Formats: sequence, C-alpha cells, structure tokens
Amino acid sequence: AKMISSPEVADTAAGKTADGARAVDGYVSVESGSITSEQLMGVRVYGPNDEDVGEISDLVLDANGTPAQVIVDVGGFLGMGEKPVAIDVTELQFLQANEGGTVRACIRMTQDQLETLPAAKM
Repeated sequence: AKMISSPEVADTAAGKTADGARAVDGYVSVESGSITSEQLMGVRVYGPNDEDVGEISDLVLDANGTPAQVIVDVGGFLGMGEKPVAIDVTELQFLQANEGGTVRACIRMTQDQLETLPAAKM
C-alpha cells in the first residue's frame, strides 16, 4: 500500500487540495501530457466558483506537437458572440472522471477576467 503524505490529502471542506488544486467529487487530477489532443477538444472550462466559463475550441501546439496553449471560447450566449482567448496549458488543472473518462478543466480566472484577455489570433 502506498502511503500518502499529508500535503496530498484533499481538504474536502474547502474543495481544494493542499497545493491549491481543485477537488471535484468523482474526478481525479491528471497531467495535461496524459490527455490527448482529441480529448482536449470541446472540454468545458470551470472558474474558481465552479462556474462554466467556456469551452476549449482549439489547440496551439509546440514544436514537439504537444499542446502549449488552448483556445477557450468565453462569453456569448448559446454559441453566439463568444470570444476565443489563448490560455497556457500550465494555467489549467485537468480533471478526469473516475467513470467514463470525461475530462474537464479548471482555471483560477473568472469569466469576467477571461473576457478581458485579448482575442486569440486565429
């Protein structure tokens, strides 16, 4: 049996782990490198208060073909008027469902903060 040191134990009352990452029931944190580009497309992005702030619509790959940035469509209503913004993959925490493998992303920025970012040049 693997021992878990106390910094890795989730503080479920606050919904965050010791390193500030989000803890969501039924999901486990995964490294971005273990998620395929296909799995990232269409992933919902959630802000600090578990608000749905947007959706990953595109990827910016580095020289090795690894996602360096994701393009998140924020704002708008029913798919109209959304603004694409580029977010470094390091700014996101990826969670994968224990059952079914659904991926979701968490960011420490609110929808209002994301909407102030410059539009991604596509």
